Amino acid sequence: MKKLLFTLGTAFMIAFCVGGCNAGTDKLQSEIDELRNTLDEMNQTLSEMEDKIGGLERELAEKVPGTVFTLKEAYDGGLITKEELISIAYRYDGRNGNEEIMEEDYEPLPQTLPEPDDLTQLKIRCAMAKDLRDESGHIEEVGGFHIVGFYRTYNGCVAFMGYDDYTSVGAAETTETIDGVKFVYPTHIIKIWKDVN
Repeated sequence: MKKLLFTLGTAFMIAFCVGGCNAGTDKLQSEIDELRNTLDEMNQTLSEMEDKIGGLERELAEKVPGTVFTLKEAYDGGLITKEELISIAYRYDGRNGNEEIMEEDYEPLPQTLPEPDDLTQLKIRCAMAKDLRDESGHIEEVGGFHIVGFYRTYNGCVAFMGYDDYTSVGAAETTETIDGVKFVYPTHIIKIWKDVN
């Protein structure tokens, strides 16, 4: 698409330069108008295609959103190991609160997958919406679910922190300790998302 826009822009510039500033301005203006109309039509088509792709991605994410677990559920269920749990804690808040289990030169595990792409993030938000729907019976828009940060991906499990516009969160700091690994949260907590694949 960028090549096409560049080509049209180049054609416009050539037409302008070749036509001369004073000679044949009506014909040149007509060519410019035709190019603009073509560009407008192409932009409209591109917008429609992007909307269709977005709709299909949303439909896929809503049908197969995966599952969101608390850190404890994921750890107890064997989805993440203790070393991965420690790495998540380190990536979230450094050694804060975990100095006893992390040396000063502690190096967290490398992540096994890249940062989640847009479709994965949409699936996570859809899974968050499904959880709220299952808990409360309310059907809320996926746009009201937000991801604050990612704390790496291990074995297909994405550690993330998110919130929604529909649930009130207390202002009190909370502490969660899982098998000796401490997480101190000012508001939102880290959860684990696992795809169904």
